[in-house]
Amino acid sequence: MPITPEEFAARRDALCEAMGGRGVALFLGHEHAATTYPGNPYPFRQESSFRYFFGLDEADAAGLIDLASGEATLYGHEPDLDSVIWDGDLPALAERAAPFGPMAVAPNHRLPDDVTRHAGTHTVPPTRGSMRLRLDSLGIQGPSLQLVAAVVSLRERKSAAELGEIADAVDRAAVLHHLAFTEVAPGKTEEDIVRVMHAHAAAQGWATSYSPVFSVRGEVLHNPHHHNELRPGDLIVHDGGVSSPAGYASDITRTIPVSGAFTTEQAALYDIVLAAHDAVIDTVCPGIPYREMHDLAGRVITEGLTEHGWMRGDVDESVEAGAFAAFLPHGVGHMLGLDVHDMEGIGEDHVGYDADHRRSDRFGIANLRLGKPVEEGFVMTVEPGIYRIPPLLERLRTDPLIEPFLDVDRALASDAIGGIRIEDVVVVTDDGAEVLGAPIPASIVEIEPLLA
Repeated sequence: MPITPEEFAARRDALCEAMGGRGVALFLGHEHAATTYPGNPYPFRQESSFRYFFGLDEADAAGLIDLASGEATLYGHEPDLDSVIWDGDLPALAERAAPFGPMAVAPNHRLPDDVTRHAGTHTVPPTRGSMRLRLDSLGIQGPSLQLVAAVVSLRERKSAAELGEIADAVDRAAVLHHLAFTEVAPGKTEEDIVRVMHAHAAAQGWATSYSPVFSVRGEVLHNPHHHNELRPGDLIVHDGGVSSPAGYASDITRTIPVSGAFTTEQAALYDIVLAAHDAVIDTVCPGIPYREMHDLAGRVITEGLTEHGWMRGDVDESVEAGAFAAFLPHGVGHMLGLDVHDMEGIGEDHVGYDADHRRSDRFGIANLRLGKPVEEGFVMTVEPGIYRIPPLLERLRTDPLIEPFLDVDRALASDAIGGIRIEDVVVVTDDGAEVLGAPIPASIVEIEPLLA
């Protein structure tokens, strides 16, 4: 179900209502970003709030909404001789704008005068330096917190059409994850597998929603490198997503044993992570602060690692101290939509927290991207993990709050894992949560037969 012109128009009307009908809202699209010179740009990615309200997936565009009248104007390029030579024969701007609902169109050079004649221009934070310079040239100093709050309130609740886009993105990611299961073998390199996945995505015309993590060094959370050889006994953390046709993201992680089977200790640790993953999905529902879901995952991990011998002491006291952050130093999930970390570009604290739920500065919890209560229509990831990070464990030997609950020597003596992570995308329903997209094997009994 595509996102209709009527839905784009309804989004703009809802913004006018949320803003109280005062002033104008300006959304700048992205320009092409040069790699080494302007004629050699990075692959284009549209600014997400602009795309949410105006839809046009083209560089050098902007949108202006008169919050009193509801009139919207899309600014962009009309075809001219240069564009025909370099980009081909494009339709008129009005025709390119038609799929995104009724609105006026205007050439870009009109934007400064149109902004000047309106009082009270609201903007969201710029996501690139060039956008900041453009806002400065228009005399706009600083973002509007009122607009930020309004945009978050609209974008955080996904429509049926948006959920369809995200499910489609997950389905595409599932294809690449299944491909990875079949390609992994000792003696190959990480790059060998990544190259196959990229080739398949390119053949389908798919864009990845972020640079994938595919590494036997799973304890390096955002590892960008793919040079390691796959050896028997290694575990690969594969964190990869694909974008939908309308630009919505997916974000899926699976952990793969290179040998085709988990060792006894790997299986024990893996099942702890899977239990934490399942506990969050089974428990989350409207009104529950996601910070509590992080602590729930942490409790399951604490119970499992205490039984396993990497942690010790009273479980309640250990969870209260946040000692599980020694093995889970990131949050259990984040919002997802047009951005893989949805709306993070306009301020993670605005998206993941509210007046009653503030970010903590405590180790581990400080990295939690989403802490406020979730509501029906929210889409987020569930991604617990266990990581064995020697420098972190050594440092925590001297932490008076956390060290009493750790057996650092026992954890360091093990070479079973670098990291294990399991991640799915869920939508909050009226009474719980559902995993979006095609099922992707997550249990050991599902994964190991794929590797035989």
